[in-house]
Amino acid sequence: MKERPCATFAPPLPAGLVKPCLVCGTLLFIALACAISSARADTFVYDDANRLSSSTQSNGLSYSYSCDEEANLLSAGANGSDTTGSGETANGIPDWWENYYFGTTGIDPLASYANDGISNLMKYALGLNPLVPFSGPLVTASYQTYTDGKSYPYLTYTCSIGAASLVVLQQSSDLVTWYSGSQYFQQVSAQDLGNGTEQIVVRCLTPLPNAANLHFRLEVAGVSDALSSYYTITSPQGIPAMPGWAFVSLAVLLPFVMARFLRSRSTAL
Repeated sequence: MKERPCATFAPPLPAGLVKPCLVCGTLLFIALACAISSARADTFVYDDANRLSSSTQSNGLSYSYSCDEEANLLSAGANGSDTTGSGETANGIPDWWENYYFGTTGIDPLASYANDGISNLMKYALGLNPLVPFSGPLVTASYQTYTDGKSYPYLTYTCSIGAASLVVLQQSSDLVTWYSGSQYFQQVSAQDLGNGTEQIVVRCLTPLPNAANLHFRLEVAGVSDALSSYYTITSPQGIPAMPGWAFVSLAVLLPFVMARFLRSRSTAL
């Protein structure tokens, strides 16, 4: 195990308390500054594979981390209540996640460290490594037949178990006005993937043919609207070119068409 304390600092001393003419007072201030400096130090402990295994923050919280062989974070535990963001600059991302991947807190939640267009906030909520570019779709969509015989869009995405409440699925027909909530979506399942994430399947409550005109997006809610992140599906995958009722009609008519064709061939022979 390797322990790496970050650089410490001594905050400026209050001007009203400085009395350079008193040697003992100066020594007292130096000792106080050193004590504060030591208390503010963040310490990180790494395993032999250079993966962060634990950390202690300047606020006194300590964390233990569990990760896979590729250093992707699986889970984290703290010895107290976590805070969101650093100091007065809350950014919507827990300190333990920032510490694990960046070794510090207060990162820009809307920045994309991996330059793949996916924000740090979005990667936290979806359980992705912010240091590695992500090329696959964050949401997949397909049409499935419901018990009422109609075809509906089913949307699937993966999110961090601890951040599931931050992820909101939305729909729009014009990419301007977006709608969400139980009036538009119904969660079908939530499967724990065993790696700190869960796979969510949601059914859009608008069936074909109207659903063919819809667009979908994920919103990860930040601490304010200005710190929210979005991922939009402008061309959902897996949606058939023909509406669902057309496939049903073909299935019903095909036997009759085939029978008529065979009778015509037998008559010709």
